[in-house]
Amino acid sequence: MRGFAAIVMLLGLGLSAQAQSEWSHRLVGLPAEVVEGKPALIRVAYRAPRPTPLNIQLKEGTSPVVHAGDVRTVSGAGVADFRIVIPAGKMPSGMTASLWWGEDWQNTPIPIVVSAPVMVLTPERAAKLAASDAGAPAVRRRLGLSEAKPGVLVLSGGWAGRSAAGSERVARALTQSGVPCVLAGPQEIAGRHVLDPRYVELGTEGGFIMWGVRESRRHCEPLECTEKCGKAMR
Repeated sequence: MRGFAAIVMLLGLGLSAQAQSEWSHRLVGLPAEVVEGKPALIRVAYRAPRPTPLNIQLKEGTSPVVHAGDVRTVSGAGVADFRIVIPAGKMPSGMTASLWWGEDWQNTPIPIVVSAPVMVLTPERAAKLAASDAGAPAVRRRLGLSEAKPGVLVLSGGWAGRSAAGSERVARALTQSGVPCVLAGPQEIAGRHVLDPRYVELGTEGGFIMWGVRESRRHCEPLECTEKCGKAMR
């Protein structure tokens, strides 16, 4: 009886390995963000030994509720393009895409694939971000940020309880130590492509918290920032 059970188990493992080699589905094109009310293009690479429904479902995070989706019957190997309109108000905390084969998600030849979360924007938010992105190069030029020589971005003072003198002292100390440094206010750093790691090496804010592409997160007191952070950048 034990020998029979062992044979059954080995056969099961063999069938599982065969399924893994014959079937596949993976996301090869998923937007970093989607906009409510607009179609999102999602590309799926697949392989199937026979014509089978390929399902894609859009959900909010780990919720089991499906808010949108599509099904395409495919076979062989290829790439399927799914254009799915993003429903408004259904996935405010982010969207995930699930892929599976067949008619029943509980009985698929290979495991279901779930994407990482994707940001869902309202049309108004998308328009603001688009305008901000378009203006980012001009802001970087005005601040003197260069991809050839990334600089330190110091949040200016005089707002939200920050000390203008303190921010200027840190910027001056870093500049004197040979580190490219610019002062920027809240409006200037609001654009997500202004704080780009290709242009900004480190940044500071109220308590002089500094982060960087090559540096670990650190906390500096204002008087320590001159020596410690200046040396770290050189």
